Amino acid sequence: MLLSYGAATFLGTLVGATFIASHIGLLAGIGFLFGTTLSVYLSVIFSIVVFHAVSFVFLKVSAQEVLDYLHEISS
Repeated sequence: MLLSYGAATFLGTLVGATFIASHIGLLAGIGFLFGTTLSVYLSVIFSIVVFHAVSFVFLKVSAQEVLDYLHEISS
């Protein structure tokens, strides 16, 4: 499911960049592609930072302990 979502997001980004490049200009299309890629990376990094902060501040456990617990209950 995650792979299909990622593929659809990637394809949507490429189609959007192609559309913008054909209607506005090549530089704008490249900017759109770069901007959306950067946005995805920053969103993932922010989510990881928030996960670590919540785990440490509210649960008083490290992220590794949380991952170990999730692995244990999924088995």
